[in-house]
Amino acid sequence: LLQNAIVIDGSKLTYVSSAGLRVFLTLAKDAKAASVPLVVAALHPSAAEVFEISGFAQAKILDIRPTVDEGVAAVTA
Repeated sequence: LLQNAIVIDGSKLTYVSSAGLRVFLTLAKDAKAASVPLVVAALHPSAAEVFEISGFAQAKILDIRPTVDEGVAAVTA
């Protein structure tokens, strides 16, 4: 049974600046170093576009899932 995992519900996140991207990058690196699964789920379309344009999704920097349920399933699988 997984005891530590992070699933971020991004449904209310409507704006992400470059500083915000750095926060997500740092969180992703720290989670990976600690072997803690991290998923960002249900991103608001405008935030999803920023993650797409910045390459976070394509580079597998973040595990981005369409829904929170899918995010939870991803960290408990």
